Amino acid sequence: MGSTPDQGALLSPRQTMVLLGALTLVLLAASLLPRTLSAMPLVLGAVPVLIWAGWTRTWPPVYPAALMCTGVIVALAACSTLWAIDPAEAGERAGKIAMVLIPGALMVGLCRGADRDTLARMAKIIPLAVMAGWSVIVGDYYTGQPLYRLTHGLDADIIIGTYETNRACMTLTLCSLPAMVMALRLWPGLVGWGMAAAIVALGFAAIHTSDSQTALLAFIIGVGVLVAFPVVSIWPRRILKWIMLAGIATGPFLAIAMFRHLATPMEPMFLDSAANPLERMEIWDFVSRYALQNPLTGFGIEASRVITDFDNAKIYEPASTIMHPHNGVLQIWIEFGALGAALTMVAVAALFRRIDGLGRTNRRLVLAVFLATCSVSLTGYGLWQGWWLGACMLMIGLTALTLKIRSVPVRFPLSFNRPAWLSPTA
Repeated sequence: MGSTPDQGALLSPRQTMVLLGALTLVLLAASLLPRTLSAMPLVLGAVPVLIWAGWTRTWPPVYPAALMCTGVIVALAACSTLWAIDPAEAGERAGKIAMVLIPGALMVGLCRGADRDTLARMAKIIPLAVMAGWSVIVGDYYTGQPLYRLTHGLDADIIIGTYETNRACMTLTLCSLPAMVMALRLWPGLVGWGMAAAIVALGFAAIHTSDSQTALLAFIIGVGVLVAFPVVSIWPRRILKWIMLAGIATGPFLAIAMFRHLATPMEPMFLDSAANPLERMEIWDFVSRYALQNPLTGFGIEASRVITDFDNAKIYEPASTIMHPHNGVLQIWIEFGALGAALTMVAVAALFRRIDGLGRTNRRLVLAVFLATCSVSLTGYGLWQGWWLGACMLMIGLTALTLKIRSVPVRFPLSFNRPAWLSPTA
């Protein structure tokens, strides 16, 4: 290849502009059709790589770490067919996630190989696209959702639930974090700050229309970490890392203890509210107890879809079957057992080591997108939903682009560190 993305640009300026244009279109489409994100990595990852290799007879920019990580996930999912309750279901799901994760890793490689000078000129379009996406959700909601009806083929008399826009809000929540840093780095002075503030304001307004507690929590955590997490000292990150590693290792035991000791005291606060932590806690309890029946390897990928004999007390959650555990750690435990938990811990430790090598602003950005993503995985969607994997790959790609833009130093208004211009090359 001659060079790596860290040593020099591997995409030409024209290719970089095409990539930015494609990502912009994806952000706009995600505001109305978030399920299409499951096909996005194929279009922006596999297809360009195949064209590049066939046309030039050379390899395009790749990111070995992303390919290795996604490859391990796909391999583990495929191997779980050997011990899965339903091998056919596990094999089908392994194939589907491979079609998202591997092309997604290729797309991340293209983003890392983008031309830096072109990014400094043209990546300004990404914050605008995020603002436009949020605006579409808000504007469509207050005008009777004509765009949503048009794109989903719904008649005017059909009532659309507020939950229908949850996926779009979740996708834009994750993408807003790198977009805010892009705005601060690429738009001068108050314009950049104004755009970042507009992204936050529009985001909260859109999430309010969707009534998604998961998106709201992720947005608050992401923005809060981005503007205020202490990054000069290594100790806050070390403490956070060990808390997360301990949580992954003891996830089922923590979930069982939470339900036994916290559910009843929390009843007065949540029993009649729109939020559903009591139902979640009961699901986590019976999933954890089932997972511990086979603690070494679990029951195979997507096991909870086919399990029909959960020991459910039905105190807060009336159903005896579930599509997924609504908690990523417990989903790993019930599907892959301690083997999956150990591999997850290795991945988290490696990520924190990578974060330690970044500049101050970039540490905050990567921590923000990681913790926001974790908050969603621990409370909301199943890990292997195609659109969710596509949304994560889109967010990682945008973050990779943002890390390459180093032309403008950034200073956050809130900091526990001593005041200083936070150069991304620091």
